[in-house]
Amino acid sequence: MFMLLDRYLLGRAPPPDDLTVSSRRIDGDGMCTTIYFLPWNTPFWLARRLGLINRSFLACYELAPAMLSSEPVLGAAALLQVTDDAEHFIRERGLFPSAVKLVGYSLGSYPATLLANRLKARLYAVAPADRGDLMVWQSPATRGVRERAKAKGFGPADYARAMRGLNPVDNLNGLGVGSTFIVGHADPFVPETRVRRLVSAVRNSVSDARVIELQGGHVSTLLRGAGLVRRELSQPRGGVLVSHPA
Repeated sequence: MFMLLDRYLLGRAPPPDDLTVSSRRIDGDGMCTTIYFLPWNTPFWLARRLGLINRSFLACYELAPAMLSSEPVLGAAALLQVTDDAEHFIRERGLFPSAVKLVGYSLGSYPATLLANRLKARLYAVAPADRGDLMVWQSPATRGVRERAKAKGFGPADYARAMRGLNPVDNLNGLGVGSTFIVGHADPFVPETRVRRLVSAVRNSVSDARVIELQGGHVSTLLRGAGLVRRELSQPRGGVLVSHPA
């Protein structure tokens, strides 16, 4: 069933708007310390229904359309906008960054990783990849955005330049203790090379990070990963995720 969902999602046309850089923040429980960054083109109500978000959360972000933009500078701007907003939100509430948990799903793992590295916060990255610029040019899921970019005269070098220093693989050294990467193999959205490169970088750069490898498609990895994260966050003192690849 999940593979059918993957195929359906891959077949959808990209949203007509890929130029708006502002993400939408939904505020939650001020006593909670968990912030969620949803997959691209995923509304809050659907994420709640799918179980991607715990009942209690500090904030949740619906990603801006331009997070996958046919104009590379706008993609970088959208990434920085949501990251900066979340950082300001945390500091405005006087929270200790080390107490904050950041959960990023799929494309949402990009701002989650960037912010976790800035703050030395604990990260949970579910269905991530190593580099956004290469994902635009290699992933079947970004075909529509890629075609628009080509029509505007943009190429891989433009995306690499815009994303320099902002990719997950560039933001691993400052992650908080207990950070976790839940990756999927046989994921039609994330090319295997992008998964392997990220796993290798994490193991080389973050000695105490956990990598959980699942077998299954994109939707399966998101849902199973959400269950693992939910289980850990429900433990009063934050336990250790344990998983066996399927």
